[in-house]
Amino acid sequence: MRTFTYRQSFYFLVILLWGIACGRQTATDSDCATTACQRQQAYDQVMAAHDKVMARMPQLDSLAGLLKERMNSAADSLKVDEIRQALTALEAADQAMWDWMHGFDANGIKALPDSLALHRLQLEKQRLDSVAGLFDSATAAASHILQ
Repeated sequence: MRTFTYRQSFYFLVILLWGIACGRQTATDSDCATTACQRQQAYDQVMAAHDKVMARMPQLDSLAGLLKERMNSAADSLKVDEIRQALTALEAADQAMWDWMHGFDANGIKALPDSLALHRLQLEKQRLDSVAGLFDSATAAASHILQ
């Protein structure tokens, strides 16, 4: 029969406690029974989506700059039209994000009862997902032209 040394017992205890702590954290993160908790999770999801789209804003500017350079050197009128359409899509995606940011009223949502705030936050998340879709299609079109 093998006996544990103090060092082995210490490591075992640390790993056991860490596993228990992680298990409890996961349960509380996923189990959100109250409306207030769901509201906070919805708000966090909206802010995470916002941050993800905002991080892509410089990419729009960069692609627009590259497309403008390409347009200035393009001799083919069909290629120029394709570049203009891609630039318009990039500008529309950028404007959609600005419109969302100007329309998002965090203080107004805070003043709402939990159930209404939760519904409003879900709608805001859907709007941001639509903006992200515009970013995806606009950047894909621009990247395709620049290849």
